[in-house]
Amino acid sequence: FFIGQVGLRCLHCRNVPIDERAEFSTVFPKSCLEFHAAIWRLMVRHIDHCCYIPDNVQLRYEAMRSMVQSDGLAFKKYC
Repeated sequence: FFIGQVGLRCLHCRNVPIDERAEFSTVFPKSCLEFHAAIWRLMVRHIDHCCYIPDNVQLRYEAMRSMVQSDGLAFKKYC
């Protein structure tokens, strides 16, 4: 990443020391065109493993995720 680059960070573990967070708690898309891929990485690689996400939020996430194709293509069209 570089200074001024947009990044996405997990809201729920943002104040936790980095060595205590699940992987991919912060992602940096290379361009606007790759924003959907960065969100997908955060969803697939972090959210399922973050122990700081409250149960009610995790349940809503799982319900929404079940509506998205596993390859992320359906998600891309909404971004």
